[in-house]
Amino acid sequence: AGFDAAPNTTLPGVHETNICNRTRSGEGVQLELPRSLRRALAEDADMLERFCLAVRGAL
Repeated sequence: AGFDAAPNTTLPGVHETNICNRTRSGEGVQLELPRSLRRALAEDADMLERFCLAVRGAL
């Protein structure tokens, strides 16, 4: 979809008390988005749609 992504190896978010992991399965997803991307997504509906579809596809 044209978006760069990489796992955070410094802070992997695997601790059980991480809010993303407080689900029934004990697992979750947390996305850290830079302000520049958030701003671009807010201003460009087509980009937002591509981003949402990419995230849903990955999950």
